[in-house]
Amino acid sequence: HPSPWGPHDWSHGAPHNSYAPIVMSIGIGLFLFVFAGMFDYDLELSEIRDTLMEMGGLVEAQVNKACTSLITHDIELAEEVRDNESRLNQFEVDLDDRCVSIIAKRQPTAGDLRAIVSVMKVITDLERIGDEADRIARMALDLADTVKPKHQYAEFRGIHGNVMKMLKRTLDAFARLDVESALRVFEDDEFIDRAYNK
Repeated sequence: HPSPWGPHDWSHGAPHNSYAPIVMSIGIGLFLFVFAGMFDYDLELSEIRDTLMEMGGLVEAQVNKACTSLITHDIELAEEVRDNESRLNQFEVDLDDRCVSIIAKRQPTAGDLRAIVSVMKVITDLERIGDEADRIARMALDLADTVKPKHQYAEFRGIHGNVMKMLKRTLDAFARLDVESALRVFEDDEFIDRAYNK
């Protein structure tokens, strides 16, 4: 009795006791399982990226509103920034948990692991920027009842404008993986440091 795994004459169809259909079915099933897993993995990474960019957009808005509220003595705008701080904190917790989950479940390759770790660092940095926006909003509330200085916060307005350009360029570079734009951010940072230290 020939082995079901041995050679067969397929000219008249598969032998009745052949395991070929079962093996083929298992093979197709495994392929679909692996493909679905890869699709889910890519989908998870894509969703993390989209959520990270959403967080970045909120941080950008927070910084702009906080600085504007200080310059204009706008109490409502400052309070809006303070109210949104909890949203930023929730973004950080949610994204961090999802990144840790992917590392634990998917055991990503070295390249993917570096990307995920980089994302986790970006999450932390965005949260810190959000904290600074909240601090500026608190300062705006403290200054709201005071008389605006004659110079109308001229130096602060200049730094505010440059920081917004830098933050936008950073987020755009990250979204497009644009190395050239990312390198320009270092130049922006040096310019802002010089303006701050004047």
